[in-house]
Amino acid sequence: ERGELPEMTRPENLGEIVQAACLAHDIGNPPFGHAGESALQDWFRDPVNNERYLSELTEPQKADFKSFDGNAQGFRVVTAIENHKDNGGLRLTYPTLATLVKYPRSAYDAMGDGSSKFNFYQSEKGTFDAIFTTLGLKDAHRYHRHPLSYLAEAADDICYRIIDMEDALELNLITLS
Repeated sequence: ERGELPEMTRPENLGEIVQAACLAHDIGNPPFGHAGESALQDWFRDPVNNERYLSELTEPQKADFKSFDGNAQGFRVVTAIENHKDNGGLRLTYPTLATLVKYPRSAYDAMGDGSSKFNFYQSEKGTFDAIFTTLGLKDAHRYHRHPLSYLAEAADDICYRIIDMEDALELNLITLS
């Protein structure tokens, strides 16, 4: 009603963007979830493997391996890996890709902030930058979350709570009543 949506955008498109981002949310998670992430991180942090496989990389590139994360791998899958015959990516819209992003920074930047969460690897930095610049979500110092990413995050939290309750019911930790 206030006319704040971009031209050619209908209100229901916002829900479609959030739905698509939610469907792609966990696409980059390794087997065994967070434990799988930790296993990959530990393997690349091992001095022998670090020297053998990472010695010729830049520090930001090394950070990508030492801090493997399903969020960044998911961004890679939907922008570069999947559908590789056409140069990769699922051809999602910029708003959908930005909505998928919960931690708009690289592994190297996250390490500098004392954080372990990030959403892109150096190999996808150009794509990430193009998306966030085009959408006006980048300033001179950092990237900013897309407003719809908060809805995708809330949906993920709700799903986890429901699954936790289902698990507790199956394990007889709680009753239906």
